Amino acid sequence: MTLRKNIFSILCVVIFTATFVSCGEGTSTSSNNSAAANDTAEVPSETKSSGILEPVKWSFESNSLGNDEFELIMTANMDKGWSIYSQHTSDDGPVPTAFEFESDNFEAIGEVVENGKKKEGMDPLFGVNVIKFPTGPVTFTQKLKMKDYSKPVTGYLTYMTCDDAKCLPPTDVDFSFDLKK
Repeated sequence: MTLRKNIFSILCVVIFTATFVSCGEGTSTSSNNSAAANDTAEVPSETKSSGILEPVKWSFESNSLGNDEFELIMTANMDKGWSIYSQHTSDDGPVPTAFEFESDNFEAIGEVVENGKKKEGMDPLFGVNVIKFPTGPVTFTQKLKMKDYSKPVTGYLTYMTCDDAKCLPPTDVDFSFDLKK
């Protein structure tokens, strides 16, 4: 991770913390959420007991393509007014959505493909050109060939979300796909 990205992430956490402490709502810098394949898991918009803002809901599913090949589908739905950023947006602005696969029991077929309504242009919050998804759903699909079914395909995604006035700190979401032959 570049120094600029680290400084930006720390700045986001400080701004986020200051905003919510002054409002008396507590603080949070990240959220780990986990989902299994073929289960639709959604992260609530706002946790009722804590008041922590979570405007992006992720769901996870898989499709068998035959011959030990699958597609893993990770879908983001954002609350109205919130955006997430493309994997291909510049590192000079918001944190791009990224996927890290931790297991070694498969062979990736190509890169993670993103689909959704993209908007590209100068972003007033960052002062740079960005590629973002202002509305959902946004799907990210990874095709793969399984080598070993004895353990799930695991990893996490990192994303950042902003509305027209503020951004939340980058958040990691764990995922696990228990694929069957």
